[in-house]
Amino acid sequence: RSPLEIEIDPDRETPCECIKNIYLSHVYAETLGMPTIKGREQTHIENIRFTDCDFRKVRPESIAYYFEPTLKEIQPFTVKYADNISLNNTTFSSEE
Repeated sequence: RSPLEIEIDPDRETPCECIKNIYLSHVYAETLGMPTIKGREQTHIENIRFTDCDFRKVRPESIAYYFEPTLKEIQPFTVKYADNISLNNTTFSSEE
């Protein structure tokens, strides 16, 4: 699963004018997936900053609470319909 999801529901009936100015620092996560940032075509997510973060993708059996993941739950770092994403001293790694 993703350790961090910033996502606007794709259903256009869900009102959302903006998501912006989110600053994350000193985040450490061992997880099956990577962060996900998904806006809408007409409503981009803006100004997301990661500073001094470490995201490590691990094998499912490495996680204390094991469950059978689906392909959807094991995703790479995903950014869609987003502007001005900055990564400062942030790493993404994998056991595999």
